[in-house]
Amino acid sequence: MNLNTYRISPVAHCSLLTIEEICKERIQLYSIFEQAKILELEEGTEPWSNFIISNIKHLKLNTYHTLLGYKLHQGFLKSKRIDNTAHWIVGLSYCRTKELQKLFVNWELQWFHLLYINTKKSDRQMFLLKNNLMCKELEYLERISFSDEIINGTEVTKSDYHSTVFYKTKYYEIPEIVAGRKAFLKGGVAVFSENYYICFIKNKLRHEFMMHLNFQNKVYPHLNDRYKYLVHCIPQYIPVLNFGSELDSLSLDNIDLFADHHFPLCMRNLHKTLRTNHHLKYDGRMQLGVFLFWLGLSFEDAMEFWKNEFVKKMPEDLFNRKHAYLFKHQYGLVGRKSSYPPSSCSNILLYTPLPNQHHGCPFKHWSKTTLLKTIDKEVPCLKDIEDLVDQRQFQKACTTYFCRSKNVAHLSVENDVIKSPNQYVHESFLVRDILETIFDDDI
Repeated sequence: MNLNTYRISPVAHCSLLTIEEICKERIQLYSIFEQAKILELEEGTEPWSNFIISNIKHLKLNTYHTLLGYKLHQGFLKSKRIDNTAHWIVGLSYCRTKELQKLFVNWELQWFHLLYINTKKSDRQMFLLKNNLMCKELEYLERISFSDEIINGTEVTKSDYHSTVFYKTKYYEIPEIVAGRKAFLKGGVAVFSENYYICFIKNKLRHEFMMHLNFQNKVYPHLNDRYKYLVHCIPQYIPVLNFGSELDSLSLDNIDLFADHHFPLCMRNLHKTLRTNHHLKYDGRMQLGVFLFWLGLSFEDAMEFWKNEFVKKMPEDLFNRKHAYLFKHQYGLVGRKSSYPPSSCSNILLYTPLPNQHHGCPFKHWSKTTLLKTIDKEVPCLKDIEDLVDQRQFQKACTTYFCRSKNVAHLSVENDVIKSPNQYVHESFLVRDILETIFDDDI
């Protein structure tokens, strides 16, 4: 069976080089999960699953490709051992801070989720029973007594009620479902539909994986030099948007070049306005600042970037008193001390910019004359983009603009539209890498 709770630590003897390769392969798997997050693919959905599996194949991560198969075949048991070894050894690298622990557990749970939805139902049941991950099914009399409350609380329609299996557990074992108001609560017990059973399992495993990491954190100082050397050789993956295999990190030296070649129109406009006016109002600072954070601009560079512009119109002490706090907040250094999620196109479209504000979506918030004049130099034949704007299909208009300006037929995710400024940058670097490969081949 391909599913694993990693309750048994690895015992196989491997060379340092072999273990290092195993861990690097695991890190590549994590990077695929982050790419799916950037593209706003919802975990557990078919597009999410297809995207990750196709990238596993593309990167030739044979261990994980093998484990995603339904049948036991040659190499399966070896892949199981590698999977178990990778979980524990990579965990040693991520056990030392709460932030790293959270990243590690989220990635490991995504890997479990992917395996779970690609496993036969009979095998799932066997796995859950064997590993004590079963949840009590709602009894018949309870279904009858609380049918209306359950339908209202779990978002299950009356027509689907009788064909849906319901489970019950303590409310604190499914916090996401309770918080999302997708469970019926009574006396501390939460009733939820079978569609959310994976959430119950993942919360159980989250607790176990955190216990693994806490144990490893205590053990780490007592490791011998051989294993400490190994752990330091594992390249930690910290998710920032460094797109493209040869992409340099975003910095003050190259930010203008990035903006000209890879920023979407909304962010390019904010960047240009800041450079010209040396100021942006609050919403503009938020839209551009969070975008730059998720592109990997360091806090030090970000503060210097904003300060250099703002002090051209105000004293430095005024900037420090009035504006510096916001940028510290964006980087999770003050306030709630957590980073903002990357902005999506759907959120940006909700803005209603006032006069002298420059945030929002150009395809929605600019006049048609201004928009067409701006993109006319980059994109031939504007008629289809104009039609999409008239039809209020703003994301499709932006996607068409991207494809025309980059001279490509479609995105890497076919039959889709750009869903966030970060995806736009991601797609732009994919195009750049493809063109560089073609150019190198021609030489």
